[in-house]
Amino acid sequence: MRSMMTCLLLAMGLTGPASAGETFRVGAIEIETPWARASIGTTRPVAAYFTIRNTGTYPDRLITVANPSAGMASIHRTTKEGGVMRMSPAGPIEISPGQTITLKPGGLHVMMMKLKSPLKKGEKTELALTFERAGKIKVLTPIFGPGARGPK
Repeated sequence: MRSMMTCLLLAMGLTGPASAGETFRVGAIEIETPWARASIGTTRPVAAYFTIRNTGTYPDRLITVANPSAGMASIHRTTKEGGVMRMSPAGPIEISPGQTITLKPGGLHVMMMKLKSPLKKGEKTELALTFERAGKIKVLTPIFGPGARGPK
């Protein structure tokens, strides 16, 4: 009930302060512990992270991400090749029934590029996530410092 109320209030633009511990739900998909790093100006990309849980009986896929401060946002994957860390687009993320996927530093993450305005520590930003089956959800995401490793 609380998650449904949070989604309703968010859709109406009436939410109070978000915390990194907030859970958002659309259909059988739960988004937990969203957070983003502050940007260094607008010329460098910045990342956001969260956990996705599929509580349903059918698979789903995260197919697009968007952020109003970014001209472009997509899911990226960090890999290590020959001792060098590389980032590349990951494409849609499949979430099997009962599966939990965590986007975190050094792994999958939302990469926000071509920033229109900086993301500032202590503020919040909105991630718009679109799932193939569950549909769209807007997630209010707290912003931590540029080098943050996660919510504390």
